[in-house]
Amino acid sequence: AIDFAPAGLHELYEAQVQRTPAAVALLSGQQTLSYAALNERANRYAHGLLAAGFKPGQRVGLYMQRSVGRVVAMLAAFKAGLTLVPLDRNWPRERLNYMSSQAKLAALLVAAPEHAAELDASPPAYTEAAFADITTNGNPQLLADPSAAAWILFTSGSTGKPKGVAYSHAAAAYRVRWMWNEYDFTQAERFIHRSSCNF
Repeated sequence: AIDFAPAGLHELYEAQVQRTPAAVALLSGQQTLSYAALNERANRYAHGLLAAGFKPGQRVGLYMQRSVGRVVAMLAAFKAGLTLVPLDRNWPRERLNYMSSQAKLAALLVAAPEHAAELDASPPAYTEAAFADITTNGNPQLLADPSAAAWILFTSGSTGKPKGVAYSHAAAAYRVRWMWNEYDFTQAERFIHRSSCNF
């Protein structure tokens, strides 16, 4: 096994921003974002969440369809020290309500405020647009805890009720670096985001 130093997922991203700020980080349809541009959007969102009073370790529901905005929200949550709980808007309402209750969510990250009304007892909802006027001042200066949960994924519940499983930053960051080291990737390659954010 390779001995990588523990790190937060967002720290790996921020290091790449320093190396290749103008390179394309995200491509969706006709929309592209450079590493620097994606980082700036995520920083603004993260600073907004911190200004709203969120504390590291709190759980937030990622209640968004696959989109550029969802990637921004994920990165912002990591930067703010929050734990993501992905919630698929296509799932049955009963399952979503159960997961939201079990996870004890402090907030929902949504693309539009009205989406929060789709859940029976939704916590406060926050959009990226709500923090458009926030001054970023660079990356949030939080001390990253690699052992902290990056996200909590719920099992299918095929043998009973869905159960939440925590996945740490350290584990996720190790896997990313192991794959990059193990396979002959180059910076000119593109990767398709095809997997679900959930189990």
